[in-house]
Amino acid sequence: MERDPLLRKLVSKSAEDFVKEQNIEAITEKFLGPVIGAVFLGDWKQMNAFHFCAGVNCLGNGSINADWSSTIDSLTQGFAEKIVIDKVISIEDLNRGEAYQVKCEEHLYRAERVVLSVPGAVDDIKRHADRRDGDQSAATPR
Repeated sequence: MERDPLLRKLVSKSAEDFVKEQNIEAITEKFLGPVIGAVFLGDWKQMNAFHFCAGVNCLGNGSINADWSSTIDSLTQGFAEKIVIDKVISIEDLNRGEAYQVKCEEHLYRAERVVLSVPGAVDDIKRHADRRDGDQSAATPR
């Protein structure tokens, strides 16, 4: 890494400075930052530019669509009871990113942080809808 000037620069630069230099603040605040934070389980602003770029790479190459079904129980251990699985109708920003109102089919929630997850492929979305509607044959991949 020391021999490559670009890698050395990315490792020593903060992600926040990199985002400013690249003039991508708006897309990072609304899209890239929250997703990269979820992937790396931390605040993107605390990362160096190298890890930020690695996170952007994950978004572009499909690795974000990995099957976490065998590890989700251990990943959510300690806060699984706070996870709500529901169909989101709308999300309203109540205080410039400090609080959100999430309207679902049957409930209304208020939250400081919201993570949305959707299946990666159209077939996955249909299979999930079928399972939700009681079609057990849809529980296994086709």
